[in-house]
Amino acid sequence: MWRQDRVCDVMKVISRKDIVEAFQNLKHEDDVLMGIFGIISLGIWFAMSPFILAIIQLGILEYEIEKWRTNCRKKRERIRRDRTLELMCIDPKSRKKKQKQQTRNRLLRWWFGIHSQPDRAIRSHRPGPCLFFTRLPPEIRRQILIHAFGSRTVHLDLSFRHPFRVISHDKCRLLSQSPEAHLHAGIHSRFGLFTPNIVLYDESEKKKWRWFSCVCHRARPDDPMLSYGRRGYVNRGGSTDVHEDKCLSAEGSCTYWPGEVPEKCFVGATGWLLACKQAYDEGLEVLYQTNTIQMSSPVLLQGAHDILRPFKLSMIRSLELALDGYNVRLAQVLLGVSPNRPTSSSGAPAPREISRPFFPSLAFLRLFLKSDQRFLDDDFHNSLRQSRYGRKNTEERLLTFTLPSIDDLVNRIASPKTDITVTFREWMFYSLMDLKLAEIQGLDVTRLQRADIGGLKFWRKIPYSGLEQQASDVNVLSKNKSREGYWVHISQMPKTCGGIDEHDEERRKLYGLD
Repeated sequence: MWRQDRVCDVMKVISRKDIVEAFQNLKHEDDVLMGIFGIISLGIWFAMSPFILAIIQLGILEYEIEKWRTNCRKKRERIRRDRTLELMCIDPKSRKKKQKQQTRNRLLRWWFGIHSQPDRAIRSHRPGPCLFFTRLPPEIRRQILIHAFGSRTVHLDLSFRHPFRVISHDKCRLLSQSPEAHLHAGIHSRFGLFTPNIVLYDESEKKKWRWFSCVCHRARPDDPMLSYGRRGYVNRGGSTDVHEDKCLSAEGSCTYWPGEVPEKCFVGATGWLLACKQAYDEGLEVLYQTNTIQMSSPVLLQGAHDILRPFKLSMIRSLELALDGYNVRLAQVLLGVSPNRPTSSSGAPAPREISRPFFPSLAFLRLFLKSDQRFLDDDFHNSLRQSRYGRKNTEERLLTFTLPSIDDLVNRIASPKTDITVTFREWMFYSLMDLKLAEIQGLDVTRLQRADIGGLKFWRKIPYSGLEQQASDVNVLSKNKSREGYWVHISQMPKTCGGIDEHDEERRKLYGLD
């Protein structure tokens, strides 16, 4: 049996070079064999050590070469990918760092015996023009951007409030499987049984003016698709018009739309707009020219022209304004938010001089009167009292005050070529005007018909004489440039007999509902 102490004796013998004397001291056969084996092993080790060291060094060199080649290959692939997509510019290194890298590459090629010229792909390049903007035609680029950010209705809100309390992404995915869940834009809200949703705010942060924007999900994907991302109203359960639009209260038909909450509730164009100047210009054009912008915030309804830049207002093609009649009256729309603005004799802010419409490129404008009875008078409390005096008085106020106020408003904010629709909420107010105006204007002018956005509508012809008398006060466009009129619309008809009472044969015949 080999023992450690005998090995030490053998090493002493070797160091003293007294082999004969050592063999005489070894008494056992196994000790002799161990000594012989140790001497032979040491001899082989000393003889083969140069070769072993050379093999180890070659292995290290081969590993370094392979590592260097792998890095070069990855760099070539990365540069080739960047050239193809050009989603980002190749960041050129500093001059000192580039020189150091080139010197290191030359030393490595000389050390490993690589005398071929380096691949041109691994050399640094100057940032060139993006192929997305240089190779793709403008028409294709525009179609791509429209598919990504356009053809939808977008809420634009500015209000003085706490920030919304947002639900976590995992909780949104879990709760979004239920059609009854109210998770629009990830806003945390508490469902009320007899009251609307109560939006919860993060009161740990101070109130301040906050912007908020989201995609409108009041409609469903299978609702009729119109231009500029508008949707036709379908009178069914679960489908709402702007009167019941509660996207800013976390209610919507998000479950029926593809994608995940809350990502599908936002446009998601911020990253693209911050990419470069050309991306910002083209993206902004698509956002404002192909979408329908909806505003219901009082500060925007009164002073959007003071807050938004004129070139953005000039790009808007489709606009929806939702008026509640309480915070903003018809005479206050787009008159500015300055507290020192002079007032007229009726107490409303005096209109300022207007040389051109605020939205010169507007193709579609839709005004929503969320509470019809609030627009019967300049004063809110008088409006409520007027609606209590019976149908005859209400009809008179609609024809002598509400419609003329709308006449002044549409001439002031939109060009004569704009297709304008004024939507009333209650059928009673609409029914007091349609047949009466058909009697005054004539059936050929009034044009009672179904609306492409759902419901019924008729044409209101603006009386030019009234505009000429008030031209000195409101400074509207001249007679030859003024608009002819606008559409008065109702989206929710009575639910009896397909929308209109079966005994109302005259109205059914005029609208062609039989």
